[in-house]
Amino acid sequence: MPYLDSVIYSLESRFSAESKQCFSLFLLYPKHMIQMNEKEYMKHVEDVKTLYNVENLEAAAATWFEMWREIRSYTVELERTSRNAQAR
Repeated sequence: MPYLDSVIYSLESRFSAESKQCFSLFLLYPKHMIQMNEKEYMKHVEDVKTLYNVENLEAAAATWFEMWREIRSYTVELERTSRNAQAR
């Protein structure tokens, strides 16, 4: 089954460990970041740092994570306050 072998090879190369590691970069976006805990996020940061050899990425990423966590917390509180005001 040459065609099936070709499909299997194609899938293995597209979803290799190195290819998956490249997609870790997308997980650093705030949209995804706010859905993770800090440990998960920093694991993805380490993967990206290793792959792209970025100096001081951990410190910058930790600051970025904290900033977005605060923004998220503030937004949730603002929405809650708004709903309470509308309920009155």
